[in-house]
Amino acid sequence: MTTPDRVHVRSGSSVTAPVLDNDISPSGDRLSLVADAAQEVPGQLEIDRLVGVKGDIGTAFVSGRNIRYIAPDLKEQDSFDVRYIARPTTGETSIGRLTVVVTPTKAPNTAPDPPTLEGRVVSGGVIKVRLPGSGIDAEGDPVTVSGITSAPTRGRISSFGGNFLEYRGLSAHDGHRRVRVLRRRQPRGRRDRTCARGRRAAR
Repeated sequence: MTTPDRVHVRSGSSVTAPVLDNDISPSGDRLSLVADAAQEVPGQLEIDRLVGVKGDIGTAFVSGRNIRYIAPDLKEQDSFDVRYIARPTTGETSIGRLTVVVTPTKAPNTAPDPPTLEGRVVSGGVIKVRLPGSGIDAEGDPVTVSGITSAPTRGRISSFGGNFLEYRGLSAHDGHRRVRVLRRRQPRGRRDRTCARGRRAAR
């Protein structure tokens, strides 16, 4: 039912992992995370501590269908496994594992590597394309949209924010693809570009 996940995060910051996105219920039911596991703090998840590992190992919580991990302040790179419980509406449970790789604050920084995004919108309609909040930076640094580097060939970008862009299609030329290039930026200043493609369908 559950498939292992892996994310990166910079020491002292946090990351949100959509762990249920690649988990499947045999019955096809929608999965949810069990937030009332046997922990002192409601919603807190257990983190496996390896033999010989001392000090802070971070904190993990259930946040809707996601896991939010707050990384400790480390001097060297390390990884930790967070165990979670997935449950369908029928009540069965399955244990999943999220591996979090923590990169030290002073480790070298590289530019983000965002994926190509795609979305569909009817003629004259509006679509909001969400950008991934994790998995696009090798060190796990948070990445946000800082601007648009080229205009669409048809339609227009009506707005954009830190983690999304909103595209409005024209009412003609159904089926043409739209290509949108975005500039993404880390707090540490490295930038890269990603492409968002939208395909417009007829009403």
